[in-house]
Amino acid sequence: MNTCSVNALFIFVQILFGVDISSSPTSTNPSSTRIIRIPIIRGKMASLNSLVNSSNVAMDIQSFLKRKFGGLSKCRRDAKGSSTDDKTPNDSRTQNGASSLQLNDYGNTQYFGPILIGTPPQQFHVLFDTGSSNLWVPCKGCNDTACLIHRQFNCANSTGCQTVGQSFDIAYGTGSASGVLLQDSVCFGNLSVNLCTNANQKFGCALSEPADILSNAAFDGILGMAWNSIAIDAVVQPLAQIFQSSDCTEKVFAFWLNKDDYGEDLAGPKGGQMTLCGTDKNYYKEPIVWIPLVATDYWRISIDSISIVAPSAAGVSLLLSNRIDAILDTGTSLIAGPSSVVNSINAQIGARNYIIVFTIYGHKFTLTSRDYVLQTGPTSCLSGFTAVDLSTNLWILGDVFIAKYYSIFDHTNKRIGLAEAAR
Repeated sequence: MNTCSVNALFIFVQILFGVDISSSPTSTNPSSTRIIRIPIIRGKMASLNSLVNSSNVAMDIQSFLKRKFGGLSKCRRDAKGSSTDDKTPNDSRTQNGASSLQLNDYGNTQYFGPILIGTPPQQFHVLFDTGSSNLWVPCKGCNDTACLIHRQFNCANSTGCQTVGQSFDIAYGTGSASGVLLQDSVCFGNLSVNLCTNANQKFGCALSEPADILSNAAFDGILGMAWNSIAIDAVVQPLAQIFQSSDCTEKVFAFWLNKDDYGEDLAGPKGGQMTLCGTDKNYYKEPIVWIPLVATDYWRISIDSISIVAPSAAGVSLLLSNRIDAILDTGTSLIAGPSSVVNSINAQIGARNYIIVFTIYGHKFTLTSRDYVLQTGPTSCLSGFTAVDLSTNLWILGDVFIAKYYSIFDHTNKRIGLAEAAR
């Protein structure tokens, strides 16, 4: 059975208070569809201070990532339909119909946003996770600590909710989220956006959650956005219905993640934005580099090489010269890779301004110390690279990478678009 897990670092982040999200539809021009924009609350990275000196950090992160990606097949399936030209999906759709959801940011480790389930709608904050393919939220009747401190879906309060007569179980390192499958309507943003499924959308309603993982999560549940081929129990995800709608002319979604420096201000700038059915030119700089997928399980691409550039005249050191697969994963905070390479990176960067260069599909994507160092306190920091040895020598390009590069996920052409994120 496929397993999935959530952000490897959020278990260390203490939620400071509840979040009340309100929405205010706005329009970029008179003919456009309403774009939902949701105010965000920014939480400080209080508990990450102890993370720097924790001897169990590497083991914890490896455990979660191995649970999430450990069962990945070594076989690279051809992603038919990949396009290698430089045409972007209709970017004018962003101005004329793309729906945009602003994301919450908790200490640069959790990026999440709202969805609505049922009639009348019940709002939940979910982690939009491109590294898994199932939707689940806490269920009314769950008495676990992780459930009680989050919103719970009440099927009895929705006129469209129906039971499916099937259970679900998703493993998370030391525990699992389990419960029953229900079906009801699911909407992205709020009802004015009109990006909703019909009432037959299946999702997990959790009656048990692992306290050691989800009790400190700032979000209620998880909405997977990878491909249906890896969905637990073959449950088709909500995006499938959204992309079938005539209101969605471009089968793409995109992420802009705002990476702020460490600060105590709890009412900081917005955490980011996710767009559906188009992109938003306000959040990236041309050009967009299009990269074909090597498989349609996760959002998996191929890295040509990885190198490190010293700040002095020491030159360039090639760390990886053979092609290796990588998954673009919004549900993982850091960049994870084989210990043979990551340990070399961390040993060299220290407190120096080294530049890490990922060559992907013939294009160079650079990360400076400002990009890959997480400020955990006024005088402490954490490397954005973590070692994890999977059977496939896989790399996970998490939020540290996505915060630098606006990321477009193109279902139609089975490809990923990367462009420098606007700041």
